[in-house]
Amino acid sequence: MQRSGLTPHIRKKLPECLCFYSRSTRFRITITHGMKIGQVLSIQLRRPIMQPLVNMQLVTNEISIKNNHLPDGQFTIQSQITRNIGVLDETHSTVELVLEILNTEEHPFPVDIRISLTGVFDISTLPAEAHDSFLKLQAIQIMYPYLRTMLTNITSSSLMPPIVLPIVDVSTLFPEDA
Repeated sequence: MQRSGLTPHIRKKLPECLCFYSRSTRFRITITHGMKIGQVLSIQLRRPIMQPLVNMQLVTNEISIKNNHLPDGQFTIQSQITRNIGVLDETHSTVELVLEILNTEEHPFPVDIRISLTGVFDISTLPAEAHDSFLKLQAIQIMYPYLRTMLTNITSSSLMPPIVLPIVDVSTLFPEDA
């Protein structure tokens, strides 16, 4: 960004310091007024602000969609998301997310949908006390967008209006862990 054409009023609102973040390290790059473009006054490295990265592999267990042959109408979606946490060995754990949208008498819906997805996480880089909270919350935060995308893709590919799950705070999905 070139500052030479800015008025003094706008120049006062520009930040004295810009912060750039990477996944593992926080950089602070200080820029002051009157500096030339590309000139950096200082770069400071700070301690990492995030937990170490965890390697993950996603496995799709099941994707099913069944037509219930209901007449056209207005329907409300009653989705249910469940999770199962398992341990493979001392360094790997699994989290299974299952999404079900089912036709019931109380909540009729034209299709039954079931999506099951398992994440295999290498938790060896995490401290032992963080394993449980990671698997209950952060793993779900990582996997939920994939579940949303799968639901939207299978419904739109089935020549029906796409269903898009809302973006949610994971702690509201599983309040017992909040």
